[in-house]
Amino acid sequence: MHKIPEKTLYHSTYPDLRKHFWDQNPFIFRYVFLSFSDAWQLILAVGCACLFSYYFSHYSIPMDLPMVVSLVVLFIFILWIAGAYSIDISPIQELQRITLGILFFFLLIAFYFNLTVMKDERFLLFLISGWVFSVILIPFGREITRRIFSGSSLWNIPVVIFGYGPAGYEIADYLIQNSTSGLFPVIVVDRRMYDRNESPRVPLIRSADLLEHPEMVELFKAVPIAILVTGEINEEFVTMIQLEKRLRFRHLVIVSQANQIKSLWLRPYNIGEMLGYEIGQNLLGLWGKTVKRLGDLLILLLTLPVFIPVFLILCLLLKLESPRGIFRSRSIIGRNGKMIKIRLFRTSLVDRSDNLPDTDMETSARFSRQATSNPPENTPPSTRLGRFLLRSRLVTLPQWWNVAKGEMSLTGPGYLTVDSSILKEYHNLYKEVLPGINSLADCTGSQRLTAATRIHLDEYYIRNWSVWMDYYILFQSTVRTVLCKHAE
Repeated sequence: MHKIPEKTLYHSTYPDLRKHFWDQNPFIFRYVFLSFSDAWQLILAVGCACLFSYYFSHYSIPMDLPMVVSLVVLFIFILWIAGAYSIDISPIQELQRITLGILFFFLLIAFYFNLTVMKDERFLLFLISGWVFSVILIPFGREITRRIFSGSSLWNIPVVIFGYGPAGYEIADYLIQNSTSGLFPVIVVDRRMYDRNESPRVPLIRSADLLEHPEMVELFKAVPIAILVTGEINEEFVTMIQLEKRLRFRHLVIVSQANQIKSLWLRPYNIGEMLGYEIGQNLLGLWGKTVKRLGDLLILLLTLPVFIPVFLILCLLLKLESPRGIFRSRSIIGRNGKMIKIRLFRTSLVDRSDNLPDTDMETSARFSRQATSNPPENTPPSTRLGRFLLRSRLVTLPQWWNVAKGEMSLTGPGYLTVDSSILKEYHNLYKEVLPGINSLADCTGSQRLTAATRIHLDEYYIRNWSVWMDYYILFQSTVRTVLCKHAE
């Protein structure tokens, strides 16, 4: 038997993985944490609804401990049936299932109490307010729970990445930077025989060593999830995992580098005995654009009582801080290639946009308004209030006027400042829709996404748009605004 190679400077050919109970069963602890979060947020929402209904209608809801416990158990069961605790769903699907589960829960309560003890019309105010508070507090509670326990072995699920080319490196770097995803790479398998220039942050195994020493397969028994980058790993591993099943994982994610059209927005379509694929165009049709426009106007009307005071206070503070104007202007490309002017709050005493033209490289660097964690050298320093506006994204508040005029949308693809060549074949796709204040790329939590990745996220948004996707983007943007977690 060949001797297992020893660890080198950059590659770890035999990393020591902990095999404690909490490392092998992270799903259980995640279920427990999320269940406790949902339970406490439901109790808080019901309590707020009781106070709200008593304040406006002087109607007291009789609640005792057995009833509260029964409601909490019923609610957790409904969310479990709805699949809100599954790990193999996207954040958008999770938010959708939580919202529908909350709606079903309150409809069930309304039906039960209407048939039994409470037939007072004022009880309807309690139900509506309870539903509103729950829709806000329960997803927010989950987000706080993720941020509290992210980075802990009780929360993060071990992941092995097969392939360490550009895509594999970006995946590993993203998972390390964004611990709230709940996935943490513990092993990366690299097919190359030489070390990378960058020192990796995850133990690396040479694929050749793993193929020569089958006993090293024991390493992966403690890892429940594998990410297979097909174009960046040996074909033997694809066979071992997909066909021979010598490497078994509870969940297998395949990232294909074979074609340019990403499978994320391809839908299978049966044509007789042949299988075709339909490319999504959800936001390109009249129905999608109409629903989205009505949603923007509805949100603007509902948030007007909050928007106006905040806007006026910020204008006053900016006027007191800087002798220059309150706003700065910028021209961007809107629908059908029409140039539109947007305004942002001024964040520095000297505006970079006032004296430097937009360039193609600049568009690539700051795509979707989140360029990088390190600002360019020629960017003037922000004022104290300006840094707050950038981190809270309140700097974009004046753009709500563009939304009201129908020039922009609250959510959409990142806006463009020049006719950029980096878009290539995607340029016409951008011109079909309204640019958005908030984009899907802003919700990834990463400040280091490349321009190409942001373009793919924008294309994914356009082709797979749904009301739930907009709901998710607005929710994430609101959370980051409250926590001041946006990039500067």
